[in-house]
Amino acid sequence: MQKKMMIAVYDIHSDDKRKIFSDTFENYGRRVNLSVFEIFLTKAQFNKLQLELIPLIEPKEDTLIFYEICKDCFSKTIYVPEKNIETDTVLWI
Repeated sequence: MQKKMMIAVYDIHSDDKRKIFSDTFENYGRRVNLSVFEIFLTKAQFNKLQLELIPLIEPKEDTLIFYEICKDCFSKTIYVPEKNIETDTVLWI
């Protein structure tokens, strides 16, 4: 199955829930900031992830955002300080 690259960003007020989010995202990618992850998922994994995390969100307090990133855009990403990112390990749709 092919995977898509996404940026997952969250603002979760509960410490316990925030830990669940970070642990879950670490299974799919890597942390690039406190509440920001680059994740690589198949469509089925993304659907499962949403089913796991969306019920935990308190609409008046929390936010979860996914940005889908195409291969061309990802190759233009600039990291400061520079990081060595392997894009060949990801299959793109």
